[in-house]
Amino acid sequence: MTNQDYRHMVPELREKFQEQFADQLALDAYDERDVERFNNDDVYAHCFMKHHKGNIDGAVSMVDTTLKFRKELEINDLTDKSFPAEWLERGGIYYHNHDKDGHPIMFFRIKFVKKDPQMLPTAKKFLAYWMDKHHRQTPDVQVVVLMDMTDAGLSNMDLDLIKFLITCFTSYYPYFLAYLLMYEMPWILNAVWRVIQGWLSERQREKIKFVKKADIQEHINKDNLPKHMGGTDTYEYKYTPPELEGNGDVMHDVETSSLESSLTSSISNPATIHNTSLARKRVTFSEKDQYTSFSAEQGDSDVSSGGTSKGDTLLSLNVTEEMEFNVIDPTRETKFVLVLSSGHKHLAFKVKTTSPERYRVKPSSGLIKPDQSADVNIFLQPGGHTAVSRDKFLIMGMEIADDVTSVSQVASQWKTTPKEEIEEYRLRCVLSEAGKPSLCKASAFTSDDMAKLTEQMLDINKKLTTVMDAQTSLEKRLKNIYRFQIFFFMMVILVAVAVTLVLNWNIVPLNRYNVNSCIPSFFQ
Repeated sequence: MTNQDYRHMVPELREKFQEQFADQLALDAYDERDVERFNNDDVYAHCFMKHHKGNIDGAVSMVDTTLKFRKELEINDLTDKSFPAEWLERGGIYYHNHDKDGHPIMFFRIKFVKKDPQMLPTAKKFLAYWMDKHHRQTPDVQVVVLMDMTDAGLSNMDLDLIKFLITCFTSYYPYFLAYLLMYEMPWILNAVWRVIQGWLSERQREKIKFVKKADIQEHINKDNLPKHMGGTDTYEYKYTPPELEGNGDVMHDVETSSLESSLTSSISNPATIHNTSLARKRVTFSEKDQYTSFSAEQGDSDVSSGGTSKGDTLLSLNVTEEMEFNVIDPTRETKFVLVLSSGHKHLAFKVKTTSPERYRVKPSSGLIKPDQSADVNIFLQPGGHTAVSRDKFLIMGMEIADDVTSVSQVASQWKTTPKEEIEEYRLRCVLSEAGKPSLCKASAFTSDDMAKLTEQMLDINKKLTTVMDAQTSLEKRLKNIYRFQIFFFMMVILVAVAVTLVLNWNIVPLNRYNVNSCIPSFFQ
C-alpha cells in the first residue's frame, strides 16, 4: 500500500477520534490550536495514517497521545527565548543539507549534552522544539536524524533524554523519522545502547543504522558532510537571534498558532506623538520615566505619551504602567492577574513579552464580548524573580466583527488589520516581597541581594567543581581499565605463543646420553 492510499481514510480518522475521545475534547484535554490543526490540515492528519501504515485504531490512539503531549509540554508556546541562549548558540541541534534520498538532515551533536536532572524538562522541550520546527512546516517530509557521537563519552549519555527522543519518533511526531544514523559510537557506550535497544520494537530497530567515517557516504554524499566526517562541506552553524525592535526590546508571542506560523507580526517602532492621526493607540514609556514607579493615582490619569485618553481606548486594564509580582516563595510560581475589559465592542487581545522563558500566560490570546472582561493569569516561574526588573509585556487589542469566533478568523484579522487600528499597552514588571514595598523596579540588586547571589554562585561553583573532578577521575579510571585490558590481552597472546613454541620444540631423547656418567661416584 502506498502512502497516498491512506488519504481517503483521513475523514474516518477524524470521525473516530471525535467519537472515542469526545470526553477528552469536552474537558479541554488538548490545546485548541492542535485540535483545529488536526481537523483542518489534511497533510498533518494523513501523517498519522502513514505512520501506522493504514491501521486506523493505532492512528486514532496516536492522535490522542500526541495532542496530550503537545499540551503538557506547551509546544505551541515555545520560542527561542524559552531556552538558555548558549543552547541555541553552540549548535547542538540544527538542520542542514540532505541525504541521498533528499531527506533533510537534523544534526544532533551528543558532545554538547550534559546530564543534569534539573534541566531535563527544559532539555526535552528543546528537542521537541527543534523537531516541531520542521514538522509544523512540512509534516509529510521525513527527516534523517544524524546523532554525531564524535568526542562523546559517558558523561554525555543521558538515557532519559535519549529515551524521550526515541519516544518522540515513535509516539509524538507521526511520520517524522526516515532513519537514525548513529555516527562513531564509542565502544564504551555499547552497554548503554543495549539498554536502549530493549525499548524498541523490531520495526523501530530497523530504522537505526550505525555508521563510521568509512561508510557514512553510503547514506549521505560527501559534499553534504562536514569535514570531520570525511566530507567537504565547510558550513559552520551560527545562531541568528530574533530581530530587535526599534526600542531595543525583543517582544515574543507567548502563544503561536499552529495553523498560522505568522499569526502575529513583529512589533514595529512606536509612532511619534506628532503623527497622532496615524499612530496606534498605546501606552508607552518615555526615556526619563522608564525607571520610575507609578502609583494608582497616576495610573488613572490620561495617557499623554503617544497614546490616547482613557475614553478613546478599546481595551481597559486593571494596571497602568507596571505589573507587580509579590514573591512569597522564590521556589514557587508567583501569580499576577491582569484584567482586560472591553467597552461596547467585540475585541480580540494578544499578550507578548520580552522574556517568555520566565513566564506562563493563560490565556495569552482570546476574545472579549461587549461589556465583559477577561482574566489573564501571568505566572512568574520559580527562580525568575532575579531578573524581573528587565522584563516587559505588550498587550494588544483590536476590534473584531460579531461573527468572528474561530482561531483562524482571528489570526487572519490580526494579519490584515491596519497598524493604526491596533491598540497597544506596554507594561513594566516590578518585584515586591511579602509585606515589603517594591524591591526591584528597574534598578540593580541591593547589596544584600548581591551578597546572597554571590554566595549561591560560589556554592554552585563548588558543586560543579566536585562533579567535574568526579567525572575526570572516572574518565582516568576508564582509561586505566582500557590500558589494563590491552596489556592483559597482549600477555595472553605472549603466553599462548610461548606454550605453542614449547610444545613444538624438538627435545633430544635422554637415551642418547650416558646417564651414568652424570652420577657422582659416591652414589654408584
